[in-house]
Amino acid sequence: MYIIFLICAVQLQVHGDTVKFSLGPEEIQPYPSPHPYQFPDAAIAVLGDPDLRLMFWSDGLSFRVEGTGVFPSNTPSPLTPVLGAGPPGSYDANGNWMLAVFRLENRSTLVGFTHVENHKFECPGGYAEWNGAAVVSSVDEGVTWVREGAAVLDPQPCKPTFGGSGYSSVIRVGDAFLGFGGCTGYRSLDPRGAPGTWMRFKGGSFSSPGVNGSSDCLPGVPQNACCPIVHFNSFLNKFFMVFNKWGQDSTLLASVSDDGISWEEPVVLVQAQSNRSLAYGQVIGDTNNSVAGETAILAYAAAPPTGAEPRDFIFRSISFSLQRS
Repeated sequence: MYIIFLICAVQLQVHGDTVKFSLGPEEIQPYPSPHPYQFPDAAIAVLGDPDLRLMFWSDGLSFRVEGTGVFPSNTPSPLTPVLGAGPPGSYDANGNWMLAVFRLENRSTLVGFTHVENHKFECPGGYAEWNGAAVVSSVDEGVTWVREGAAVLDPQPCKPTFGGSGYSSVIRVGDAFLGFGGCTGYRSLDPRGAPGTWMRFKGGSFSSPGVNGSSDCLPGVPQNACCPIVHFNSFLNKFFMVFNKWGQDSTLLASVSDDGISWEEPVVLVQAQSNRSLAYGQVIGDTNNSVAGETAILAYAAAPPTGAEPRDFIFRSISFSLQRS
């Protein structure tokens, strides 16, 4: 049996305010359906309240679930993806991981944001993955998706190399979208988050193009940050980030921000034994995975698993409080 140490009560200082959060005991959740994929392998895209929830979970292929409860488990059988790889040689030739889904103003259209990979390089060499981020859309409640194009993409080298850029999570702020990946941020001012409208954080502002641009770290986010998943906390009126550091995957960290750009010194959120890895920590609210309130669910993957699945999928309650200066 593996032990994940419970960080029961933690606090952060934000411009004199004290943000506190506490966690309940861990619960290992069943996978949505028996399958060979490791889960979660990205942010879980959630849309709708627990009475009728639309959810997407991904591992290269993205699967759709519609049902009730915090985490619907009535995955259709046979297990059929609604979004997968693009054509050979494309930016998403090896898959689309759905990260976030939003309903547009016309209500009939969904826009989704994905992590994408291409493992094919022009020069010979070993296995490697080139990463990017993309935009997809649907007019049938997420049953089928149209590949709109790349949002964030670096020029792919000839020699096989692990690299690229892209977001790990996307949230909507007013009519704009913010994306977070590694230590940097991305923004689209377009109400659809369309390809060609994404800009990277560079030189203190979102000033470099998403495709073929360059990035700086967001203030306060460590350079070795991995897989940041951000939500806006409506109770705190602050942004909340959960992430790992590369090479320190037994620890989930948390940080908060007033504007989604400048972040406070991170604190330990969950600490596991050194032989236990944690990944894709994320807060899921009542209606989606980009907004939460005073109470929510903290979800993450843990390995090695305690059962037969590739990873344990863990839920814990999380509660927030705020003491203003």
